[in-house]
Amino acid sequence: MKTLIGLSAVLGSVALAAAAYTQVDITIKTEMSDGQLGASATASPVLGVRNPTVKNGVAYVGMTRQMGEYSAVLGTKLPVNLHLNLTQGSLKGQLTGVPLRGLTMTTQQTDVALTLPAGTYSGTLKTQQGEVQLRVPAGTGVQFTLQKFSMGSLSINNKTVVDTMEASGTYATPNFEAAKNKIRLTVTSDQTDLSVVNQ
Repeated sequence: MKTLIGLSAVLGSVALAAAAYTQVDITIKTEMSDGQLGASATASPVLGVRNPTVKNGVAYVGMTRQMGEYSAVLGTKLPVNLHLNLTQGSLKGQLTGVPLRGLTMTTQQTDVALTLPAGTYSGTLKTQQGEVQLRVPAGTGVQFTLQKFSMGSLSINNKTVVDTMEASGTYATPNFEAAKNKIRLTVTSDQTDLSVVNQ
């Protein structure tokens, strides 16, 4: 049975009075869990936290799950920096409509399948083992900078561009240079099959 994760404010004590914020920084941390992420215009931008910690107009919230299934819905009205720290399990997500400004994903033994929103933003992927499947809108370009890619494969629009050990370099979707929206991801990986598809 899926349950909504318990939520807690992070990065400081809860303010006595609600402070104004125009952006949200969300951290999701899991141990041995299978999760789902969604997006909704009616969802709370701070995952339901009453008095999030606010610094320089940014609200900081976090949620954790040690074991079991979970789901979370992100709001679509405020810009979001999303941090995923996933130890073991899986994550599926449909983030279409979320005004994403940055993505940081760290995984150990986790399979991830995310549909990312349109937009121009950057992020980092640090993976140890598993599969990471990304889907992006047709008009969005994606560029991967492989800082360390020890073992595994990288495929772009169902075409394998890296399938070797100790790879490095920069790879992009064919539409990257001409694309209005560009996602730039820096990758450090031990043993991962990474793929991106324009849909």
